[in-house]
Amino acid sequence: MVYCSMKIEVTSPSPQVAEAVRQHLGLSTHTYELWFLGSIVGEPQHKSRTTLNALLKEAHQMLTDAAAVGGVVGEAEIVHRWGEHGQHDETVWSMSLDEFKKGHRLPMKAI
Repeated sequence: MVYCSMKIEVTSPSPQVAEAVRQHLGLSTHTYELWFLGSIVGEPQHKSRTTLNALLKEAHQMLTDAAAVGGVVGEAEIVHRWGEHGQHDETVWSMSLDEFKKGHRLPMKAI
């Protein structure tokens, strides 16, 4: 059996065009990650509105479950990571278990 690897590099004068091509090819360097109680949940996923909404639903369910079993501390967080090696990141959404218990329990969806 022969295995070979190939590196695809996308360049364009327009960063937006280059990123669109990378996303189309499944090479996007932009991802969303769900973190809960300080640990990543699952694998990083390609950045899209659909992904963000799915992670918000999952985070809401995790907070609901943690509150139901009497959890008192912790946080759910969605992080946007980008760069060739994921060296840049920003939190796009977070909620502590305390905030959640105080009444921020409505289902969430990105606008």
